[in-house]
Amino acid sequence: MKSPKFKRSKINYINYNFLIPALILIFVFFLVPNILNFIYPFTDWNTFKTELNFVGLRNFIELTIEKTLWRDLLTTFKYAIFVTIVSNILGLAIALALEKTSKINGIYRTLFFIPLTIAPLAAGYLFKGIFDTDGTLNYILSIITNRDINFQWLGKINIVIFMVGLVQVWKWLGLRMIIYIAGLNAIPKELIEAAKVEGSNFWQILKNIQIPLIGPSLTFNITMSFVTSLFVFDTVVSMTRGGPARASEVANLFILYKFGEGRFSYATTMSLILFLIICVVSIPLITFFRKRELEL
Repeated sequence: MKSPKFKRSKINYINYNFLIPALILIFVFFLVPNILNFIYPFTDWNTFKTELNFVGLRNFIELTIEKTLWRDLLTTFKYAIFVTIVSNILGLAIALALEKTSKINGIYRTLFFIPLTIAPLAAGYLFKGIFDTDGTLNYILSIITNRDINFQWLGKINIVIFMVGLVQVWKWLGLRMIIYIAGLNAIPKELIEAAKVEGSNFWQILKNIQIPLIGPSLTFNITMSFVTSLFVFDTVVSMTRGGPARASEVANLFILYKFGEGRFSYATTMSLILFLIICVVSIPLITFFRKRELEL
């Protein structure tokens, strides 16, 4: 007769077997591509030749002297900083307004959270129609001002990247709000009540109690909004495809165009550079905010 311990170990062994298909998929579609992403930048892989040769740092050197790279990286960082600032300010403001749990606040929270269910590509096409010269926004402004408004919201070089950024803010605002609400609800109510008894106003409570005590929420929201904005692709492709005059061309769009030209190793090099830049930026950012949390 088999012991209960033997039966239990056999069941565990059978359960582990069910992980094999998932592990194979992770290995093939995640680990292998990521490993190759660190190999191909040092080769001359392209669509015009069948051989794959090692070229050292040639791709990196060519990229650093290409003006398009620096312009696209600057556009990407401009976009990421704008989205991070606006989404976190609005997210915290809405969280403060909807902090208390009630039926009406629950409805508003749901409304702000709904955009998260919309795919970035779909959101981009939606707002492309809204911001079009003959779109919804100009139509509403025409009614309000009683004038014919035909402003090119996506046709102005100086503002196009910020108009695209507003779509990113709109889509992820609900998540920022929920995380801030969770942080605010974790603050002991006694602290707020004691501050009010001492005569503190709204801004003093916000500055001296609430913001310091929602440090983890701030760290997560600021870091994630900044890092995810550096990876922007779908929204830009669906709204502008990098135009006008490449004013909204971001790093991932640069990678797409290089792949389209058949310069695969060149595009992979840019992908690796973007990954390294994000690591260099995000690690000190997280470290800084975590240090601030401990100090407060």
